[in-house]
Amino acid sequence: MSLVALAARRLPPEIRQWLRSAALRAAAVAYAGSGVTCPCCGRTFRRFAPFKGRPNEQCPGCGSLARHRALFLFLRDELRLEARAGRILHFAPEPALQRWLARLPGAEYVSADLDSPRADMRIDVTDIPFADASFDVVLCGHVLEHVPDDRRAIAELHRVLAAGGDAIVQVPIRGDVTFE
Repeated sequence: MSLVALAARRLPPEIRQWLRSAALRAAAVAYAGSGVTCPCCGRTFRRFAPFKGRPNEQCPGCGSLARHRALFLFLRDELRLEARAGRILHFAPEPALQRWLARLPGAEYVSADLDSPRADMRIDVTDIPFADASFDVVLCGHVLEHVPDDRRAIAELHRVLAAGGDAIVQVPIRGDVTFE
């Protein structure tokens, strides 16, 4: 990890968020063009920016990664969330998805995280303070690999999911190895 990255981790979350926004504004100018379109923000660029050594990965406009764009398309086109009213619980909210989900007509959107400044509520995924079957959609992206008791977390996600609801739980997969 670079010294800059180490120093940035010590900054308050609000300052890190401001720096991230400034970097995205600069990247949007640097990647101006019409080669790709981000489904999350609708903006076009010459190409997506590299991210953690992966080329063509991050949207210079909204910061979404390839996995966020794929999830956005799945939620929009397969689950048709824009046409569904209901309650959505979103752990570790990705900014591009959060902006879209929070504006869905007829939906009640709740974002949750232990320490993210962009989350609506500070919630431990192993102790969710909502009633049984209280959400129609539960999203939990790249959280379980950080939770010591992932079985309890999964039980809690299942507990708050309404019958017939949809839960999308993502974890990192690198090659043919599962990291636990």
